[in-house]
Amino acid sequence: MTILPEQCPLRLEPPGGALRGLPGASLSTAIPPSEQPAALVAQPPAPPEAADLPARPPVLCPSCPHRGIFHALGKFDVVVTGDIGCYSLGAFAPLNRLDTILCMGGGISMAHGLTKAGEPRRVVGMVGDSTFFHSGITGLLDIAYNRGNPVIIVVDNRTTAMTGHQNHPGTGRTLMDEATVEAKIEDIAKACGIANIAIVNPYHLKPTIEKLRTALESNEAWLIVSRGACPLATRERLGPPRKVDQDLCTVCKACLKLGCPAIEFDGEKVTINDLLCNGCSMCQQVCPSKAIGLASGECRDA
Repeated sequence: MTILPEQCPLRLEPPGGALRGLPGASLSTAIPPSEQPAALVAQPPAPPEAADLPARPPVLCPSCPHRGIFHALGKFDVVVTGDIGCYSLGAFAPLNRLDTILCMGGGISMAHGLTKAGEPRRVVGMVGDSTFFHSGITGLLDIAYNRGNPVIIVVDNRTTAMTGHQNHPGTGRTLMDEATVEAKIEDIAKACGIANIAIVNPYHLKPTIEKLRTALESNEAWLIVSRGACPLATRERLGPPRKVDQDLCTVCKACLKLGCPAIEFDGEKVTINDLLCNGCSMCQQVCPSKAIGLASGECRDA
């Protein structure tokens, strides 16, 4: 049965003209507005004007172990190829330490490609632990087989953090949380043919910087495992909260460069929000005036 336009009880028109394929259809409706359902007549209210809110760029969580390795990378003039994961946030201010982000496994393979293409600076490839098992091993094997020399950093936070803390082959637990074999990243790297392998604790900034310096000053391929568990997964505090001694603080803003959301600056002074601080002590380690100590008042070396 064919229904003609004039037989339709309600005719709505598309923007810009008559209904396509319906001769004689107009922009009006067959039912007077007074008889139409309110839902069809009422117009949505105009959206409120955007409030004048401060910009909030995405940042790593308080006490995220990735922050330590990005701080270390900031000490060197290198190219850093990134990958897909929480550590992708290292591309944003104030860390600003990723030069490329393409796809899963791209952090390793792009680092290899750049070195082979003649990039004059040292190239560092970064990949997460779960991404390493998913699509990073073949790239690492290519580096060894084709005699590449980038420095590869696996940021091993012991979980698949970005997508909800799922287990992976390196955790020793299945997705059903049953005990299973634990694949070691460093063992796999050795099996691939990587001779220079190091494990660092990213919460210890000075040793991490020195190990990275050693790798960068060589002309060989390195694999560095930056191993620190995701605090959101473990749900454990790393230490007591820190506090800024306003009498010692020179507002040099060195701590702000860590990009920790627990560190606040009101334009005049720096403070630490003890509700957000998880006690990782990285801010305390970078403070040149030793103005950051325990919230209890005791100021000691981290």
